[in-house]
Amino acid sequence: MRLPIAALFLVATLAIAHTQNATKSSDEKDEPTKPAKQYPPQLVNDLIALREAALEDEYAYRQVAHLTENIGPRPSGSPQAQAAVDYVAAELRKLGLEVRLEEARVPHWNRAPDRRQQPNRKLC
Repeated sequence: MRLPIAALFLVATLAIAHTQNATKSSDEKDEPTKPAKQYPPQLVNDLIALREAALEDEYAYRQVAHLTENIGPRPSGSPQAQAAVDYVAAELRKLGLEVRLEEARVPHWNRAPDRRQQPNRKLC
């Protein structure tokens, strides 16, 4: 049951936010938009229940913990960034999803070797 909870959490949150934004007065809205689509009350209630179930499950937190504790910082173009991509793709495949990775060229830099030297200090 993880797949529906994890995958639909974002959809539920967006739909709820969209519905709540539709109830704001024109002065409260962030920016002018098209008339908001109204969702059936049962769908909104189901999406809220789905969001709450996802928030109670620790699956997403475990994934973030793995990325931060085992893979670490992921600057663009780094080996860690590629490891994170590979890890997430593998996890999505385990959940039964079809995953297709596309090449993305991103700017990155290679750190030059550290050439600092410790000054010679005489101890008195």
